[in-house]
Parts: sequence; structure tokens; C-alpha cells
Amino acid sequence: MQLITITEAAAILGRDPSTISRAVASGRLSFASGTRMLERDGIEQRFAARTRPRIDRPLARGPERPLEGLEWWDACAARLSGYLDPSCGVWPRLSGAQLAVFVGCIEMAADEIP
Repeated sequence: MQLITITEAAAILGRDPSTISRAVASGRLSFASGTRMLERDGIEQRFAARTRPRIDRPLARGPERPLEGLEWWDACAARLSGYLDPSCGVWPRLSGAQLAVFVGCIEMAADEIP
């Protein structure tokens, strides 16, 4: 049976020594009997089984595909409809193609302003 210190356990687990100390204090890890040392064998499994995942690392997601063409304009139109309530009669619900034309007209008009 190999015994390790809290600092060595922290290096093995990729955590701060204070995290390991808190795990010992809360009972998630325990010292070997009669010592202030941790048992090395299986420490990774014991720690992972009793500790929730780190939150500073984002969870793995599938690859996101960038929106292109009308898909992008459709997403913008849906978002815009969420901001501007079409039921009030002021803003019509636009499709992605209509929104692209509308924005293009605004850009052309803006270019003509000195």
C-alpha cells in the first residue's frame, strides 16, 4: 500500500491541495488509518465517485455548424420576432428571405446618406 500526501494527491487529480483537504474534511476522501496520508491505490476512482464534475470546464458538445445563407436569415427573423411583437400590428412577421431584403434596403439607404 503506497501512501501519498495531500499535495501529491492534488497533483495526481489535477486539483488544488485545498480541494483535497476539503474532500477529506467532508468525508469524500479519508486518510489511511493512523496517518495523515492518503492511500494512492484507486484515488482517482474514489475521488470521482464522490465528487461532482468541475464547473470551470465546459461540458463537451457536438460540433456546431455555422448557419449559412437563408438559414442565418431565418434564425435572425425568428430572434427579431421574439423582440418585436408581431401581434401589436406594428411589425409584420418576416421570413428569412424577407428580412434579408429589408436589411439590404436599409443598408442601401444608409449608403446614400452623406
